[in-house]
Amino acid sequence: MVKYQREALYEASYAFIIFALAAVAWGVSNLVALGTVVAYWFAAMLVFLVSLTCITGLIHYWRYGIHK
Repeated sequence: MVKYQREALYEASYAFIIFALAAVAWGVSNLVALGTVVAYWFAAMLVFLVSLTCITGLIHYWRYGIHK
């Protein structure tokens, strides 16, 4: 496996880890009844990080993936 393919897979796995953390944070905030602006902002920031990490992983895979 090429170095850049490995980096793309790492970034995709980071995205899944961040997504799991976002789901856990959302569940905890609902259990604790923190339906406030802070809880929604926290969930939105985690979703933003997930999407940014996925996009970065796709760009790495597209630029340095198996098609090159």
